[in-house]
Amino acid sequence: MSAGRKAIRNANQMIAEVERIGISLGLRVSKRVPAGKTVWATARRIKLVLELLTPAGRARTKHSRVGIECICQDGPGTANQKFFAKIEDVVHWPMNGVVTYDGAGFKEEFRGVMDTYGAIPLEELEKWLRTFFNL
Repeated sequence: MSAGRKAIRNANQMIAEVERIGISLGLRVSKRVPAGKTVWATARRIKLVLELLTPAGRARTKHSRVGIECICQDGPGTANQKFFAKIEDVVHWPMNGVVTYDGAGFKEEFRGVMDTYGAIPLEELEKWLRTFFNL
């Protein structure tokens, strides 16, 4: 965890932190964006969508928008069981997407698995977004 950043203890705190990072980079942030149905036929909603806009307020290119799914686990729980469903869900979004994670409840071995599947630790998300948007 970065110096000065408070520990993330729940999903709402994590979403707020991702929103803060997006705004600090000058990105437009939208929350709970509709994106079709999940495999369980429930409404799919992307936790956050970050967009780099032109001065006229339009997305610049297809790489000007990224959806972000957040997964947080502060203690023992089932987030690691839900992780693979989240990764699969991102594949079906109508835009580029990434899963970011945080919390002390993930074992080090599983953090390695999440990294292998392209998930980004929250502490590295700002750097990843700067690279993605070429900022």
